[in-house]
Amino acid sequence: MTDRPSRLSRHGFTLLELLTVVAIMALLMGATTAAYFGLGRGARMRGSINTLRGTIGLIRQEAILKGQVIELYLFEDDGTYGYYATNTTHGYQVGETGYFPQGVVISTPSVSSWPGNSVVAFHPAGSSGSTTTAPITLRETGVTPASQATLTVYPLTGLTRVSGDYD
Repeated sequence: MTDRPSRLSRHGFTLLELLTVVAIMALLMGATTAAYFGLGRGARMRGSINTLRGTIGLIRQEAILKGQVIELYLFEDDGTYGYYATNTTHGYQVGETGYFPQGVVISTPSVSSWPGNSVVAFHPAGSSGSTTTAPITLRETGVTPASQATLTVYPLTGLTRVSGDYD
């Protein structure tokens, strides 16, 4: 008589059990992937706004510390948008040129006046030296729904405020 293991004492899984586990794993991976890519939406915009806001704050600090006028310039070069700051008293660039990620565009109404014209000029007292607020509007393209944010620099204090739907 041969010792064959009985059906109850065999170890392992049936094909049906394995297929069920694989199906559950596929569903979980699909849900996780969708959630992961959904979280990325708006990250470029949030990063751009936060970087620009921080840069404006540093430009303002530089103007106060040096006691000189520092200006922020925006530019567009073959579909890539960016910014830089210059010390107008001595004519040199302050810091490095910053670029927005692909898909983040500047849609400020004063776009036609960019070349050679500063968007914000900070004075030694920390004010932006203008009598009106200086809004800078960023828009993220290629995502649905499109996100947009406006960064406003207040003239008297030089402080910034962000508004919009960029989350």
